[in-house]
Amino acid sequence: MDALFAASPSKQKHMLRNVLHRKIHAVQPDIANEIVEQLLETTGIDELINCALDEASLHAFITNFLIEVIDSQRPHPDTSGQGKKRRQLSPEQSAPVRRDVEGHASETVDQSNKRMKMTPEPEESKSPEEDLSSEKSDLPEARS
Repeated sequence: MDALFAASPSKQKHMLRNVLHRKIHAVQPDIANEIVEQLLETTGIDELINCALDEASLHAFITNFLIEVIDSQRPHPDTSGQGKKRRQLSPEQSAPVRRDVEGHASETVDQSNKRMKMTPEPEESKSPEEDLSSEKSDLPEARS
């Protein structure tokens, strides 16, 4: 360890590269070179020494490296706005409508706040005689 601290910074990195490569190669032989290069590029000398001495720190770095590699290989959704655009519906447009037996809209379920809005049913058509009799009953009787 004294030789490491007495060496120049470039020599220190070379010595640490050799130690780290041996340790990483034992765990991930196929990608040991890539992991060591990433470690040397992104990590300060103190952390490199820590990884060389502490297996848990080294394994944590290897795990993070593998996660980054896996994430970079996954297809990412198109965030440029150039891909397919989904049509956004207003809450009224997206609320389901329940229909009665005759197909009339009877109620709308408001999904945003789970309330039910009742819509009036269309009035049934009355015969002209029924219309007149109902209107007459609403009028006050004429006095003679």
